[in-house]
Amino acid sequence: LGANPLPWMVANYCARTQDKVLLDDCSMPHAYALDPYFGAACRAQSMLCLPLVKQATLVGVLYMENTLVPGTFKHGRIAVIELLASQAAISLENAILFTNLAREQSTIRELNASLEQRVLERTSELQRALLEQQAILDNAHTGISIVREGRILRCNLGQEQMMGYAPGELVGRSTRIMFPDEAALSAFAGLAQPNIAAGNTCVQDVELVRKNGSPIWCSVYGKAIDATQLGMGT
Repeated sequence: LGANPLPWMVANYCARTQDKVLLDDCSMPHAYALDPYFGAACRAQSMLCLPLVKQATLVGVLYMENTLVPGTFKHGRIAVIELLASQAAISLENAILFTNLAREQSTIRELNASLEQRVLERTSELQRALLEQQAILDNAHTGISIVREGRILRCNLGQEQMMGYAPGELVGRSTRIMFPDEAALSAFAGLAQPNIAAGNTCVQDVELVRKNGSPIWCSVYGKAIDATQLGMGT
């Protein structure tokens, strides 16, 4: 394309007024002669510019020219071209809609991918934190258990070794298995629960029982993980 690929005065007028512009003979004086397009290098003999309108909204401009002879765009031809232009307006509008839809879908995919990546990173961070916490628990010299609603959620190696259980064997089990009988558990809970619910640390010397049935006396310390949310466990 040259420096002036289109007669912009013609195109702008057509777009602004939504009226067609017909120059039957470009060599004759016309209202757009000052447009740089109509300089000495212009080869156009006749031209037609039509607005592409869909539901009273301009979606584009159709520009045509003939460089061979003037008077190309007669009334009959213009009627056919206008019909084709109306169809082109619909197609162009649909193309714009599909392009916008594709762009939105691409944006959604990018956002989903970014969200999935953040979830993976956060999950990895949590897993790493859990491993670090478990390492700290396992290296403690005392038995430590996290209990919720009477079941052991987590415990360290010290707790498992002290009670004679294999690694992971206590997880998910009822705390009842560490007490000689139901009465001993009820007595312990009756003293521990009110103190823990009050946000205090409960300390009791209790006779527990190992996996092999042998007794073991322990000093048991119990405290809520979060005193404002007792459901989180102790």
